[in-house]
Amino acid sequence: MKKLGLYFTFLILFISCEEPVPAPLPIPNPKLVVSKNQVDLGDIKSSSKGHFRLKKDGIGVIKYTITSNKNWLVLDSKDGSLSFLADTVKFHVDLLAKDLIEADNNATLTVKSTVNDVPVPDYQIEVKGKFVPTILQTNTNAISLGTIKKAVSVKINFKKIGLENLSYDAVTDKSWVKLGKNNGNVASTDSIAVSIDPTSLPAGPFEAKVTITPKVLGVLGKPSVVTISGIYDDTITGTIEGHVLTKNETWTGNVNLNGDITVPKGLSLTIKPGTIIKIKKLPTPLVINILGKLVANGESSKIIEFRSNETVTTDGDWGGIVSEYDLEVSYALIKNAKVALNFEKVSLSSFGTALPNIHHVFFDNCVIGILDLKSNLESTLKNLSFRDIYFFSLKFASTKKVNIQDCEFLGDYCYIDVNVSSDNSAINFLNCNFAKKKFSHQTHLEVIAGFKNNTMTASNCFQLAFDQAVLVNGNKFTATSSSSFANVNIGCGFMNRYPQGRIRAK
Repeated sequence: MKKLGLYFTFLILFISCEEPVPAPLPIPNPKLVVSKNQVDLGDIKSSSKGHFRLKKDGIGVIKYTITSNKNWLVLDSKDGSLSFLADTVKFHVDLLAKDLIEADNNATLTVKSTVNDVPVPDYQIEVKGKFVPTILQTNTNAISLGTIKKAVSVKINFKKIGLENLSYDAVTDKSWVKLGKNNGNVASTDSIAVSIDPTSLPAGPFEAKVTITPKVLGVLGKPSVVTISGIYDDTITGTIEGHVLTKNETWTGNVNLNGDITVPKGLSLTIKPGTIIKIKKLPTPLVINILGKLVANGESSKIIEFRSNETVTTDGDWGGIVSEYDLEVSYALIKNAKVALNFEKVSLSSFGTALPNIHHVFFDNCVIGILDLKSNLESTLKNLSFRDIYFFSLKFASTKKVNIQDCEFLGDYCYIDVNVSSDNSAINFLNCNFAKKKFSHQTHLEVIAGFKNNTMTASNCFQLAFDQAVLVNGNKFTATSSSSFANVNIGCGFMNRYPQGRIRAK
């Protein structure tokens, strides 16, 4: 027992000699750990995205907010509080942001945080990437077609530059341009067929624009405009079948005409200088019916010819040109027609109507040269030659005042060179030649029975004779300064270029 007591005494003394137990150490604040400080997105596209991780190292409360200094870099979540697990912060790209540039782009994500409600220094993550906008690029901005005579087609090739899906719409500013398609999608390359339809295309230079507008992510991009230009030569040559014009036409070269032609009101037929039109002989004589306008102006060295295509011709192989006065004919030969120029359908309106513009024309081997001329204004016919005309060279149906100047009437068997079927007309001949008639019933000038009060004069004319029957019903004729010799340098001016030449008045 004594030993046991000593043991406890010793133990108590030992314990009483130990150092005091120290107080526990304070728990340190947690730390914010960011997994990376830089993210490289590479080529920026609509699917570009990235992330980094925030982790709490230690025990305590860490709260954070994150901001981006660029609109193109968008955070999926902007704040949070860290638990024992790490937070993954995600972000993506907005390609439509205005501050995204076509080049290298840099943005900064700033992490602001508090540790146990005490602010700590910010942490920054740099995000970079290269942006190339998705665009449509054509292989050219201008296509020149040169001179075209018929429908042509070309292709506009284009490609996509960039990484996004691209669609497009295509339009043109001209109705005569037809596009193979008006929209599409471009994976890498594509093309559009462009056709020029000359049906409604005016002659001469033309220009049209094809506009291709891309769309990326629902947003319209910069349009690509391709200009298509050229010259439309609408001249027609070779064989022409009978038809009704649907647009203005121009004929040139050697033309074989096989059927009736009708030029509707509002349209025109133009015959180029030097054109030779050989007209087919048909059971019903072919006619050129001008309801619109005829322009057949040749040149002194490039005569326009209208003639039969027969080897052996007659004076009625074709019907002739029927017009309502809107025509111009000069430096032209009209041959083998029943009625070369027929104006039967002309009706004088209350407005002033002059004779059409006809000069330097050679009428040859026709039944009638010009039929039923009408005017209520003073008009002039000059430099006309009539040869081998069977019935009438000129027939006036209703005229006010007409001057017939520098004309030749060389048909020695023509029934009546100038037929007046009109009242109260004034018809004046100046510097004209006439051929002697073979038969007494033929005459140079006649007023048809029943027509009255016409005044006719002749000055410096060669061999103009008339029947005394003209001087009835108030009709008058006066001739002054009759020429003893045939006038020269008159008529169409080119007759001698043709077989059998000019018949000299005798």
